[in-house]
Amino acid sequence: TFRSQYEVDQFLVDKHFQSVDHEGRPTGTSRTHRGTSEVINPDTYFETHKPPRTLAENEVKVGEFVNKHKDNRRIVLVTSGGTTVPLENNT
Repeated sequence: TFRSQYEVDQFLVDKHFQSVDHEGRPTGTSRTHRGTSEVINPDTYFETHKPPRTLAENEVKVGEFVNKHKDNRRIVLVTSGGTTVPLENNT
């Protein structure tokens, strides 16, 4: 049983980094090197970091793109960078 959303998030991050074989059994290795980075509460991150200066403009552009292409199509948004959680500041 988890005591907080933070514990749930941390569990999911840890689970994400665990490799499994073709039958879903843990291999004991990691798919991604986590380095010495620390998992922080996402609310804390967003309370202590300013959004990118182009966020509003990019939200509009993404919304326009999705609205233009959404009928009878599947849309995937792929972001650049190597982080699996939003750790980059103002990018």
